[in-house]
Amino acid sequence: MTDRVINESSKRITCGYNGYPGHKGVDLGWRQDENQNKVYANCKGTVVEIQDGLDRVPGSSGVKSWGNYVLIKHPNGMYSRYCHMKKGLLVKKDQEVDENTQLGIIGDSGNTTARHHHFEVQTGYSSDTRIDPTPYLTKAIYVELDPQPQPKPEPAPAPSNDFKVGDKVIVSGYATSDSLGGGSRTAEYNGTTDTLYITKITDLTKPRPYHISRGATLGNQDRGWVAKSQIKKA
Repeated sequence: MTDRVINESSKRITCGYNGYPGHKGVDLGWRQDENQNKVYANCKGTVVEIQDGLDRVPGSSGVKSWGNYVLIKHPNGMYSRYCHMKKGLLVKKDQEVDENTQLGIIGDSGNTTARHHHFEVQTGYSSDTRIDPTPYLTKAIYVELDPQPQPKPEPAPAPSNDFKVGDKVIVSGYATSDSLGGGSRTAEYNGTTDTLYITKITDLTKPRPYHISRGATLGNQDRGWVAKSQIKKA
């Protein structure tokens, strides 16, 4: 378990949430060793309000009662407030912070009777949205999720023979007397008007594996061999 806000914060509670009427935060005690009194942001966020330069103001109300404080807005819309710190806060308005950013040092500014740190968490900007901040002494108010891995694109399907014997096709160019393409021209075809049939398919590795004819059977005239690039379905 890693404590946040101050060192060993979960062990330093002197007054809990609703410990007395109107107490909407937790109070954390100070220690003789000033290194143990450093106040840090709970987690990633942006400083939206600062009040600095105050001493103890007994009986004060409103924002003065918080003394020297920092209000941070977190990316999920929640807020955290750090109160009663010493003069000379270490951050500025609009500054981006995270759990490694020191905000200041525990003090006794504002409406206090003794030195301590007052920590609050809100679900919105209004102080009316304050909730019990105790769980956030040991966990982040906002957790940045790892980006979801993008699915790998499916490999393109291997080229396939999408023609079959009997298909009506339109042919462009000319046919040859053999499937290797070295034979004589057997007919000229007008690709915009002539409709023919595939009457045989031979080895697809050959230059012209599709046998075409004006009729649907091999006995018809004007037959010959063409490449796949020369035909489209009619």
